[in-house]
Amino acid sequence: MKQMYSVLLPLILTAGIFATGCSEDTIDPVEVKPKVIFFHAAPDTAVQGVHLLVEGESVALNHSFGNVTTYLDVASGTRNVKLVSSGTTNTIFEGIHRFEESESYTLIAINDGAGNADLLLFRDDLTTPASGTALIRAAHLIFDAPKTRVALKESGLGPLYDSLEFKQNSESFVQAVPPNPYQVVRFMDAQLTGPGDTTGTGIDPILEEQVTLEDGKIYTLAATGTTAAPSLTVIKHN
Repeated sequence: MKQMYSVLLPLILTAGIFATGCSEDTIDPVEVKPKVIFFHAAPDTAVQGVHLLVEGESVALNHSFGNVTTYLDVASGTRNVKLVSSGTTNTIFEGIHRFEESESYTLIAINDGAGNADLLLFRDDLTTPASGTALIRAAHLIFDAPKTRVALKESGLGPLYDSLEFKQNSESFVQAVPPNPYQVVRFMDAQLTGPGDTTGTGIDPILEEQVTLEDGKIYTLAATGTTAAPSLTVIKHN
């Protein structure tokens, strides 16, 4: 009996070690939550600011008009997203957006000029730019402006984007050589610029603004406001 016990004991210990090793291999990976930058560009709620809620959870509180957050964690999946006026229970916007695990997004609150709010969600590609360049994209958020052409004035480059409509983001980032010390971005009526006028130098732009682009950085150039009072917000992604 003692001999049988001495044979079985090593087998039992070996099986236990094997089973423990298998359980370690099946440990679920840690979820990398989606990240969202929130930009409040809805002037109808400029006075009181807004709360941003995802599935009822507060993501940004008392966020002021014209301001941009850093990247904030949100729950992945198809989620209810709500904007509520600060200091009230009034819902400004409520809708459904999907956030994929480990992805990054820009979420922009806007008005359409008729008192209607909207939330625009854009996926962000945060791939590091090539050395000696910055990555930029444009967002057309001026509700009473026509389709716009976006260019860097006197850069020697063609237009960055030929025809952006209201609520439209150029989606992908494009490379631009960082200026020294600055660059001028122009949003122009797309119908007033011909193929040979790539930077629209000869026409009055809807918006013209000096910007500084740093080597290795990623930006969204967001045109907001109205044609009578346009403004540019530079969102820095890294």
